[in-house]
Amino acid sequence: MWFLPRSRILSGVTEYSYRSGVSALIADDDDQNARLLVRILERGGYETIDFTTESAKVLPMCKESNPDLLLLDVSMPSPNGFEILELLEETEGTDPVVVILTGHDHPSIEGRAMELGAAAVVGKTTSMTELLERLDKVLVEAGRIPETGA
Repeated sequence: MWFLPRSRILSGVTEYSYRSGVSALIADDDDQNARLLVRILERGGYETIDFTTESAKVLPMCKESNPDLLLLDVSMPSPNGFEILELLEETEGTDPVVVILTGHDHPSIEGRAMELGAAAVVGKTTSMTELLERLDKVLVEAGRIPETGA
């Protein structure tokens, strides 16, 4: 759960045209969190954003839409975020930049996520401006947005 008031979360988040061509899929078992992330990405300039609260739908949705970015909650029910990340490697036709979302601050989560191919791990208490900046960084590193845009 994002722990800041919505008005504070969305203030200071502005649109950037370099994000407009980036597609995103949000996978979080908490509907409120998923919808809030959708709004944040929309305000941040992302145009194509899908979300699901059902972990079993993540891989089929990735295969269907091949998003540039996958925001994946690690604590989803089976399959959990780590299991989805492992299965994603075996799924042909998908190559999203994966950012793991977690409400837990434990080094083993970050280590395991990076080992499985995640580009970053972001805490759910991260400010939304910082979240967008972190997403820009991993998307630049993956060649999905220009460095001059971030």
